[in-house]
Amino acid sequence: MSESQTRNNRKELLGIVRSKTGDKSLKVVYEYKVPHPLYKKE
Repeated sequence: MSESQTRNNRKELLGIVRSKTGDKSLKVVYEYKVPHPLYKKE
């Protein structure tokens, strides 16, 4: 596998932009905790 193919296999996350402070900076908040299907624990 070439280097460009391995770099593109990244995990994609959906989030909400919390604040944008300037041209190149922003803060993103995303939910990543999912309850366990059987035990319902995060």
